Amino acid sequence: MRDVLVPITVEQDEDGAWNARAVLGPKNFVYGYGDTPEEARADVRAGIQDVFDHEGVPADLVPVNARFCGVVVRSYVGAP
Repeated sequence: MRDVLVPITVEQDEDGAWNARAVLGPKNFVYGYGDTPEEARADVRAGIQDVFDHEGVPADLVPVNARFCGVVVRSYVGAP
């Protein structure tokens, strides 16, 4: 299997739950959820691995020389 860059966004919703989303292609997304950012990332990574295992690595993903998982963390709790 080739190494690819999978963008992941992690956000905290207004109820305090953490949600992660990975973009695997123009119409291909994987979602993960958890009580902490780490749990949401782990859940989405498991979903990504499941897609790779059953459908292969989407051609739209950017190959990289080393494993990397970009993460953006946003929290809306307490935001004005």
